Amino acid sequence: MSSHIIASFQPAKERLVSLLKEVNQLEIKSPDPSMTIEEKEDFYVIRKRVLEDKLRRIQLCVTTLESINDKWFTYTQQIVTMKRREEEEEKYKTVTEGDQGIFQLLHEGKEAVITLTMHKDEVDQNLKQLSKELTNKQTKEEAKFTLSSNTNVNLPHLSLPTFDGDPRQWRQFWSSFNAAVHTQAIPEIQKLNYLYSCLKGKALQAISGYDIAPENYEVIRKLLNEKYGDHSIVTTLLYNELQSIKRNEREWIGTIENIERVLRQLEALGESLEHSNIEILIESKLPLWILNKIYKHKKKDMPWSILKLRNFLTSLVNVNEQIRNCQHSLTQLNIKSTITKPEQKQRYNPGGTSALSTIKDNQNTSKTNERNWTDSIFS
Repeated sequence: MSSHIIASFQPAKERLVSLLKEVNQLEIKSPDPSMTIEEKEDFYVIRKRVLEDKLRRIQLCVTTLESINDKWFTYTQQIVTMKRREEEEEKYKTVTEGDQGIFQLLHEGKEAVITLTMHKDEVDQNLKQLSKELTNKQTKEEAKFTLSSNTNVNLPHLSLPTFDGDPRQWRQFWSSFNAAVHTQAIPEIQKLNYLYSCLKGKALQAISGYDIAPENYEVIRKLLNEKYGDHSIVTTLLYNELQSIKRNEREWIGTIENIERVLRQLEALGESLEHSNIEILIESKLPLWILNKIYKHKKKDMPWSILKLRNFLTSLVNVNEQIRNCQHSLTQLNIKSTITKPEQKQRYNPGGTSALSTIKDNQNTSKTNERNWTDSIFS
C-alpha cells in the first residue's frame, strides 16, 4: 500500500520543484519610465496573468501533496502490527523529512504562494493607479473640446424629448436625453431639473416623492431605468401591439408598415422571430389577395422563413409606391397637355368629352389599374 502512496507523490513533487525554479527565475522589474500610461497598463496586465498562472499551479501541487500526505499518515496509524507500523513510519520519515522531503517542499511551496500573492497585490495597486491616471488624462483631453470653462454649460436650444411612462418609448427617450443632457458636463441638480421637465403622466408620478436635490439625480435615473427599461416588459408590450394590429383591405400598406415597425423593435431587443407563431400572426393581418401571392411565392422559394416573408411584403409595398408615383406623373402630364393645347373652334357636340372629364377619367383609370399592376407584378 505504501509503495502506491509513495509513487503518487512523485508527479506532484516533480511539478512543484519545477514551478519553484520558474518562480525563483522571475524578474520583477518596474516598467520603463518612458512608456505611456497605456503601455504601462499592458505591461502590468501581462505580469498579473503570469503571476496568477504560477500561483494557481503551485497551490494545486501543494493541495495534492497535502492530500497524499494525510492519506499516508492515516494509513500508517491504522496498522495493527507494531513491527509493520514501525516499518511504515520509517518509510514515511524518509519521504517526508529532510532537505529533500515533502515537508520541506510544502514549506517552500507555501512561501512561494505568499510571495506571488504579494507581487500580485502590488500589480493590482499599480493598475488601479494607472486607471486613475488614464481617467484624468481622458478628462483633460475632453476638456480641450469644451466650449466654455463655466460649469453651468448652456445646452443647445433643442426641444428635449418627453416621456409619459410607455416602456416602448423608453429606449428612444433615454438615447436622446443621454446625448442632450446626461453626458454633458453640468451639475447633477441641473440634469435633474431637465429630467423633471421631460417627464409627464405615469413617469412623473413615479418620481413625485423625491426631492429635487443633486444626490437624487442618479437615484431617480436608476429608478426610471429599472421601471421602464426592462426588456421583458417592452417585449410583452410589443407582442401585444403586434397582436392588436387589425386587418385592413384598403389600408394594407399601413398594416404592413406597422407590422415591420414592431418586428424591428423586437429584433433590436434580441428576440428570435423565426417561428411559426409569428408567421401565423403576420398572415392573419393581411388581405386575402396578398396571402394568395405569398403562398404562390412560398412554393417557389423553399425553405420559407419569416425574413423572406418580410422581404416579400416590403417589396410589395415598394413596388406599389413606385406604381403610384408613376401614375401620378402620368396624370400630371395629361393635365398639362390638356391645359396647354391651343384653342380650336369646334362645333357644339353634346356627346363629346371636355378636358375636365378627360382628367377625371385618367385619374379613375390610374386608381383601378394600380391594384391590377401590383397583382401582375407579384403573381
